[in-house]
Amino acid sequence: MENLNHKTVGQHQLPRRSRFYQGAIDIDFMDKKFSYKLLPESRVIFICTFDPFGQGLSRYTFHERCDEDLELCLDDGTEKVFYNCKYEGEDIPDGIRNLYEFIGTGRASDELTEKLNSAVAKARRNEVWRAQYMKEWVIIQDARDEGYEDGRYEGQKSESVRVITNMLRSGKTAEEVAELCGYTVEQVREVEESLLAIS
Repeated sequence: MENLNHKTVGQHQLPRRSRFYQGAIDIDFMDKKFSYKLLPESRVIFICTFDPFGQGLSRYTFHERCDEDLELCLDDGTEKVFYNCKYEGEDIPDGIRNLYEFIGTGRASDELTEKLNSAVAKARRNEVWRAQYMKEWVIIQDARDEGYEDGRYEGQKSESVRVITNMLRSGKTAEEVAELCGYTVEQVREVEESLLAIS
């Protein structure tokens, strides 16, 4: 769920973030040694507490299409959907409206939102490490952007070292960490060598 405000990340970052998530899904699949020909359909969904594109729509759905002929779809199996929880039109069913209210306030008001509330509580107690480091990596990327602008590079650098360390300790190779995080293999190996010197 994307609970963003314009002062922190801002809506202009959502398209790139959706691309990052879509790529991460594909990398995870390819890590299992499957062929790209077997890539499954994938959908990235953002549930936004603001109107992400300012057009007043309840939902924005994106597919890859040809600029020269919008009827021609690339059909690469990807879809990006952005829901606007601030939408106030009358054409939203009560169940969806209750869902939007739950997302905005955390108050469950029907059977679905009660189930979601329980699922969220359970997920918070049983976070999978991979999902956690993916989330951390996005936060670190945002911190890096802000850090460079504000001259706080050193703080961001220590966060990056922490993420690399966690990934190496989980069994990822230096090459895999570099590919997932956008570092050079040399940068990852530098952290790896520091870990070996400590142990």
